[in-house]
Amino acid sequence: MSMQRLLSALLISMPLAVPLPAMAQGNPATTGQAKAPAANTAWSEGVVKTIHKQEGQITIAHGPLANLGMGKMTMTFRLKTPALIEGVKEGSNIRFVAENVNGELTVVALQTVK
Repeated sequence: MSMQRLLSALLISMPLAVPLPAMAQGNPATTGQAKAPAANTAWSEGVVKTIHKQEGQITIAHGPLANLGMGKMTMTFRLKTPALIEGVKEGSNIRFVAENVNGELTVVALQTVK
């Protein structure tokens, strides 16, 4: 691995390794499909635009992702497990946790909001 690649990987992962108290939003109950993330995990809110079941992806119009330093936008994420979208439909309001997993933005926890 080149030194530049190693430094880039370290810089990208640093915000994930040191959670800031202002980013912590608690740990609400999950839908039961996946293990709940740690209590200091930053949850985000959004609306499901498209579910790409075959590709293991989901497109979400979301608010800011504080733990990733991203603003409000619509984007496609990988799903950590297909079970995360059980019972979720396009148009559903959701809370979710997205993380950088091996260089891919991935939804690691998800719950519908009524």
